[in-house]
Amino acid sequence: MLPHESLEWILGRTPEEIALALRQSVACVLPLPDGASFRRTTFIAVLSPRIPIITTRGKSTPGQLVDGVNVLFADNATAIANGIDQLLTDTSLAFTIVENSKKLSSSFSWEQIASDHIKAYERLKSC
Repeated sequence: MLPHESLEWILGRTPEEIALALRQSVACVLPLPDGASFRRTTFIAVLSPRIPIITTRGKSTPGQLVDGVNVLFADNATAIANGIDQLLTDTSLAFTIVENSKKLSSSFSWEQIASDHIKAYERLKSC
């Protein structure tokens, strides 16, 4: 079982306070009204601390986000509670989600962004 002591809502905090809270967390719940997407920098930022994410699905949710593989999808309070319970009791699931989200987060590293940017210019140059 994952260690846990409390559930805390974190709103209106500084980036430093949020980073510290994430390092101390066993999961992050992001109930995004229009669903998780790579346009949500909060979602991308949480991929990096390597904690399991429970979030919502929407029209813009990319196919790379797979329930039970690199995130848990939950569209209501009951599903969120069930997801938290799953992560607390199934360490294998939590580990799988963390490892796969870590792989996904590498596509948002500065090195990868710079490489993709250079490749885009090279493609334009060859046109």
